[in-house]
Amino acid sequence: MTAGLLNAVPSQAVSSGTVVTDGSFDFAAKIDIGGGLRGCSGALVNPQWVLTAKSCFSVDGQPVTAGPPAKPATVTVGRPDLTKSTGAVRSAVQLVPHPDRDAVLVRLSDRVAVAPVPLAAGAPTVGEQLKVAGFGRTATEWVPDQLHVGTFSVQSVESATVGMLGLDQATICRGDLGGPTVRLVNGKPQLVALHLTSWQGGCLAETETRRDAVETRVGDLGTWLSANAPVAADNGGTDFNGDGRDDAAMLYRYTDTSIESFTSLSNDAGGFGAFNGSYKLPVNSWGWDSFKTITGDFNGDGRSDLAAMYYQSNGSITMHTALANISGGFGAFAGSLTIPASEGRLWDSIRLFSGDFNGDGRADAAMLYRNADTSIDLLTSLGNEAGGFGAFTASYKLPARSWGWDSFKTITGDFNGDGRSDLAAMYYHSNNSISLNTALANANGGFGAFTTSLTIPASEGRLWDSIRLFSGDFNGDGRTDAAMLYRNADTSIDLLTSLGNEAGGFGAFTASYKLPVKSWGWDSFKTITGDYNGDGRSDLAAMYYQSDGSITMHTALANTSGGFGAFAGSLTVPATARWKWDAIRLF
Repeated sequence: MTAGLLNAVPSQAVSSGTVVTDGSFDFAAKIDIGGGLRGCSGALVNPQWVLTAKSCFSVDGQPVTAGPPAKPATVTVGRPDLTKSTGAVRSAVQLVPHPDRDAVLVRLSDRVAVAPVPLAAGAPTVGEQLKVAGFGRTATEWVPDQLHVGTFSVQSVESATVGMLGLDQATICRGDLGGPTVRLVNGKPQLVALHLTSWQGGCLAETETRRDAVETRVGDLGTWLSANAPVAADNGGTDFNGDGRDDAAMLYRYTDTSIESFTSLSNDAGGFGAFNGSYKLPVNSWGWDSFKTITGDFNGDGRSDLAAMYYQSNGSITMHTALANISGGFGAFAGSLTIPASEGRLWDSIRLFSGDFNGDGRADAAMLYRNADTSIDLLTSLGNEAGGFGAFTASYKLPARSWGWDSFKTITGDFNGDGRSDLAAMYYHSNNSISLNTALANANGGFGAFTTSLTIPASEGRLWDSIRLFSGDFNGDGRTDAAMLYRNADTSIDLLTSLGNEAGGFGAFTASYKLPVKSWGWDSFKTITGDYNGDGRSDLAAMYYQSDGSITMHTALANTSGGFGAFAGSLTVPATARWKWDAIRLF
């Protein structure tokens, strides 16, 4: 067969097929390469990876190699109607081509809250009827806004390909390249193959009448997929059981000095379940003020873990990881790195953060260290497959006497959407203005210089001690944003969002919900961020210490603009539990 590849023009759907109006094919992906240069289709095979045709990403006939795409690409999933705002749009940040089939894994810049399609359990058989889907050209439209599905009959089966024939005038057209062919089992789709070539009979502007097609078989690629497509948690994420929703974790110090790790799993509504304990650090083992804790998927298994930097009595500093299990609980802390006392690191001169700084799908640790001359080093310790940490390596250094140590608040996230976590800092200047600055990460996990993108003038009268700063993808566009809680003079508290842009900078802070006057005490709540309802947008959550000694959990869900709704309560820990407020660390 001499049919051509289906990627010649940037179009999208299966000609003469049925328009998809429900969520049955939400796993189908639309891929845009080069800002309209080429359009293809694909299938979401786990929350952070799409499987499509390798030839889709070929530029000027060159082979597709592992690494970032040769041209920028975006992937839309969970959106069968492209005029809607359902699903998510993510940047393609990494390609893993199959060695001998026209198939490639595409890593998305962040997870998506869309159910993936499983691979088919068995090979196709001659005469079997399969469903094909795509965002390609139809018989009447060059660039339709709808996903279409049609029925094809299997004509032949080879080791790597399958021959198909469209039924009821169904045809695979340009723009469908890499789209899914599925078998329905009890009404549920299983991925059998990807679209490769077609005669395109019946497609708009084609004179050919034949409707045969050749597909790339993928049902037998499970081992390859598992080995090459690890699911990363969100940047510094808190999805402890790996279900696609972030959760809450707590470290609690008992009066006997033992420290227990607890998890509160989130639900579809963004609320929280009861805190369940797992590992407990023994009595007199870890000093409460001797460790700094971070979260992230440090071993790349799709579940967020806990990690801690500990300051030993001999002046050395160690790194430890408590891996999460499928229930969202944690195992014992295991050490992986020791910074010897001879390095002379001072505990009060360290700030510790987490994120996937080199973009390999595992979370890493970043340290800001203030030197004796007041310069500040930016260092990275990369995570490994066991969840441990490598040596801290320095990259950019803030010059001496440039930034005051108590004059900036730091957050992490993928602010420019390139698949690597960056550092951002809000700085309070001597003239009372406030700026937002970003240090972008490189492929090695190091950082460049901080660049300023937003200045809040002194005339706004923002008080430094009235600001809490957080990060998350609050509008679901694949780039991390900044959120600020601001306590006003009348004790009301504003929730504000500054959206990230493609350069990694920030837009103006925009207010959404306001906590009323005299409603929440500023020192009575701890705030965390995460996608708690699994809709692809990060939310705000707060643990509140009530005047009667009870403790409550609340969530303010984010909307498509990145703003927040009112806090809704979902969990109450009664006063009889006797939890002490200063004995809690919340993540």
